[in-house]
Amino acid sequence: MLARNVLIISDTPNLSLSCACVLRHAGFEVGTTLFADARRRLRGKTYDLIFLDMRIPYREIMKLLSFIRLLKIPPAQIVIMASADSRELRTKALQSGAGEYLLKPVEPAEMIRLAQRVTSSPHV
Repeated sequence: MLARNVLIISDTPNLSLSCACVLRHAGFEVGTTLFADARRRLRGKTYDLIFLDMRIPYREIMKLLSFIRLLKIPPAQIVIMASADSRELRTKALQSGAGEYLLKPVEPAEMIRLAQRVTSSPHV
């Protein structure tokens, strides 16, 4: 399997570290970044999959999703991780450019399955 590049955007170091470990163990190349540095990281490298932590303020998430759309990253490559299963939040995130929505705490097997499915789809 060809290694796929994944970026985890989170201001929660423990979440970034645990997700990165799970995905690296499954064969993915993983980078992590704080929200404040996300735009720079996204400009500097192409990623096959982006995990975006909703712990960041909602408005800032929507701005970042708009920026990601400008980079022409397909929606299926963006996964929102949120601690609340709000229908409104899920709908807005998906309408703003996210392709998937995971509830935290994220189960490692679920994260790996999703990452494998998304990165093996034709647009990647």
